[in-house]
Order: sequence, then structure tokens, then C-alpha cells
Amino acid sequence: MSTEESLQSAFEHFSSGNFDRAERACREILNVHSNDAGAFFLLGLIHHQRRNTAEALLNYQKAIEINPDFDDAYYNLAIVLKESGRLDEAISCLERAVQINPSQADVHNNLGLALKEKGRIAESIAAFQSALASAPDYAHAHYNLGNVFLECERYDEAIAHYQRAIQLDRAFTDAWVNL
Repeated sequence: MSTEESLQSAFEHFSSGNFDRAERACREILNVHSNDAGAFFLLGLIHHQRRNTAEALLNYQKAIEINPDFDDAYYNLAIVLKESGRLDEAISCLERAVQINPSQADVHNNLGLALKEKGRIAESIAAFQSALASAPDYAHAHYNLGNVFLECERYDEAIAHYQRAIQLDRAFTDAWVNL
């Protein structure tokens, strides 16, 4: 089995919740190819799921060290950093992920949330707008942008985004409540 096939198999084990088999497969890959960024990335995902923050951080960082343009590794590293209260570092990772791949709406949306949390409102609005430029039907980005506009007392814009979020997802309870 090729390294690529082994990594695909490891991801399948991970996706099915079999973290032990996925981890074993990654370790086997790394025994042969010690600089496989994908294997380190998957180990980061596994450790994050197991709530082993230190190992998740280490593996994402190793994946990035091997492949400095690994946008998904930056994104997932940012999530772990944010959960660990390291918001400034998370923002830096999200900004790097956006530089590498500007079309990922989820990255822009999470960057907007982190910037909002830091009180960087104008940048937060721009990040949510970038998410919507990439994915105009992204209900959560509409909702999050509505929340920022609500806080800024830009009520007409907030209402428009809440209404759009509801059009996209009729069961979006939080958008209904804020509307």
C-alpha cells in the first residue's frame, strides 16, 4: 500500500471514530516517512478529539513545519489555540490560513468570531463579509454578521442578515430569537 493509500485509510478510520487504528496507521507512515505532514495533521485531529491539547498542538505545528502552506493545519491549530485561551495566536493562524487559501468561508467566519472577541469590530465585519463573498449561502456567517451589526446598533443590517440566515436555515433558532 502506498503512503497516500495508507493515509487515506487512516483518515477513514478517523472518520469512523476508530482513533486507535487511525493513530497506529499514522505511526506506521511516520516510521517510513518521518516528514509526512498529512500524518502529523491527522495525529493532531486525533489528539484534539481525545482532548489532548498539548499533543494536538505539537502535531499541527509539526505538520506546518514540514509544509508551511498547509492551510488546514493552521486552521485546526487556531481552533486548539482559541480553546486554550490563546486568542492572539489563534488569530495569527487564521490570518495565515486565509493568506494561503482565501476562499475558505469557515476560516473567514472563525477569524471574524475571534476578532469580534478581541473587540476588533471593523476587522470582524470584514472577515464575515469575506466568508459571505466565498459562500453567500453560509447561514452562520449571516448570523454572526447580524450579531456584530446588532452590537454596533446597525439594526437594519442586523435584521437583514438574521432574515437571510433564517431563509437559509428555517430551524436556526438563535437567528429567530435575535430577529
